[in-house]
Amino acid sequence: MFTDPIPPRAQTGSASGAEGRALSRLWVLVLPLVGLLLFARLGVLPLVDPDEGRNSSVGLEMHQSGAWLIPTYNGLPYLDKPAFFFKAVALSIDAFGWSEWSARLPSAVFGLAVLAMLYLFCRREYGRRPAAVAVMIAASTPLFLAFSRIVIPDMALAVFVCGSIFAGYLAEASAGGRRRAWHAAAAIAAGLATVVKGPVGFLLPGFVLIAYHLFRREPRALLRMLGPLNLVLFLATVLPWFLGVSSIHPDFPHYGLVVESLSRVSSDSLGRSKPFYYFGPIVLGTCFAWSLLYPGAITLMWQRRKRLKDVDRLFIAWAVASVVFFSLSKSKMPGYVLTTSVALAALVARLFESALAHPTGPAARTVRRATLALGALLLLLGSVLALEHVQPGLIASRLVNHKAEPQWMAPLIKTVALCMLGTGALSLFASWRRSAVASLWAFSVLPLCLILFAMEDAATYAQWQSSKGLVEALENLAPGAPVVCVKAYPAGITGYLGRPVILVSETGRQMRSNYILYALEQDEQWPAAVLRPEELEPWLAARTDEVVLLAKRLKKLEPLALAHSAEIVEIRPGWWAAIVAPEEAG
Repeated sequence: MFTDPIPPRAQTGSASGAEGRALSRLWVLVLPLVGLLLFARLGVLPLVDPDEGRNSSVGLEMHQSGAWLIPTYNGLPYLDKPAFFFKAVALSIDAFGWSEWSARLPSAVFGLAVLAMLYLFCRREYGRRPAAVAVMIAASTPLFLAFSRIVIPDMALAVFVCGSIFAGYLAEASAGGRRRAWHAAAAIAAGLATVVKGPVGFLLPGFVLIAYHLFRREPRALLRMLGPLNLVLFLATVLPWFLGVSSIHPDFPHYGLVVESLSRVSSDSLGRSKPFYYFGPIVLGTCFAWSLLYPGAITLMWQRRKRLKDVDRLFIAWAVASVVFFSLSKSKMPGYVLTTSVALAALVARLFESALAHPTGPAARTVRRATLALGALLLLLGSVLALEHVQPGLIASRLVNHKAEPQWMAPLIKTVALCMLGTGALSLFASWRRSAVASLWAFSVLPLCLILFAMEDAATYAQWQSSKGLVEALENLAPGAPVVCVKAYPAGITGYLGRPVILVSETGRQMRSNYILYALEQDEQWPAAVLRPEELEPWLAARTDEVVLLAKRLKKLEPLALAHSAEIVEIRPGWWAAIVAPEEAG
């Protein structure tokens, strides 16, 4: 893209001395780097609420029930997302037992699958070394890395979205039976993506491929992509799941197609409305430090636009179309543009390939300037954080919840500061040496350092964003006692407790499940897991065992505790509990 095509042998041979030897070994080092980035210390952090706590709890319940089709959350049908990812978590728990590590393992495996596809695709189109560089960049991009290490369905979706896009491209790069086979594979992958996360699974790859074919001025490719056989294969993949869920829950078609999908796009019903330009800053921020290379890469790409290969056009269309696609939606979240990081990784790898092949060319100069900027920025940020370590509370008191102690953040700030200072020094060294290989490592190494050295410090703070510490306090207070959540619901409570709880609520909104809220609104007879406030006293009166009442606001708990002569205990900052004994309940 940035220079005329160069044969792989000439690419490696164009560098000299130690640089050339480092290039020849580069692809060998990528696999251990990827392994460390995706899997190292995967279970150190507690599961953070709300997403990880909720998703891991749903996976645990599927493990406990053995269900395959209908996920549940605190025993209630949870149809906000299809069961695919939650069943993957359940199977991981089946194999390795319940832990933070086993809950996160599926996301890491899906992330590895995306990187494997990226490598194979780029090796076919660009060669082995650019493919290895693309994988290295994608794996160390914070957006990609984060979603590979948390319990969330987005990386599972990315596997099939990427597979559909890659297959759609290969179909038009082939002929005859191979073309039909690749189109079929793209349709099936889009169907599986839909089974993972709903209509976005086919809309996103379809939008990207349409943009790509229009970019190439090949409208006939759209007719081949939407051929009858491909549509049949797509429906054959999706309909068994959709009809199966609809047969058990007849309200699901209206909820899934209208309430969840259409409302998400056309209204702010989920409270996630953001300005149209939202994803611009998000991509730049979540793809740091690689995003420092984007301005120079875009400039060079524009200057060399007449030399673009079809595969370059694919990645450009992918990056632009995915951002535009989600910008049109009223609902916006950072994870929506996850696959954009894959396309951008391939494009930045092309920039590095040109810099490696032509050490005095414009791409090499672009890399050096960005590396210098990275070094200066990291040294500045690292110095600011080091000042916090010298003068505790200067920064932490502004970052941490006012109910938390600033010293909880101090060890993490110290470690992050050291990682930034070290990476900044490496960046300046790479820029001074004019080494594209050293620059590549300088851009890659910060996430690895944070994973290897900052996890324990981060876990101390993450404990306060997780249900784990809360559940430990509850079990110390009254081991095994039923828990009643009064107008508050810690997202991961059932996962860490290993059993259901009772929610007292007027609407059920505290569970933060769109489907559960929708179902409760439609049904006058609520399930046993959710009590209306007026039903709590009769429920307590019928108990013959101790019950723990849990609330996030003291004033919600005080009338109940007073009525039952129960002592209120602050079990964690901002969380209060009271034990109602059976004789007091009865």
